[in-house]
Amino acid sequence: MRDDSLHLIAQALAATNGNVTAAAKQLGISRRTLHRKMNEMNLAEAPARGADASGSKE
Repeated sequence: MRDDSLHLIAQALAATNGNVTAAAKQLGISRRTLHRKMNEMNLAEAPARGADASGSKE
């Protein structure tokens, strides 16, 4: 079951370009629940668009 959930979450995040809110909506769960599941599975959130490795925007 964990592998199925991980696959579905990864697929939803890929389809929404890492947008957690949109991925949660696609999965039919809350953003908070998606964040919790991502933390449980050690699935890192994608860095914000436009941020470099240091986290600053240029």
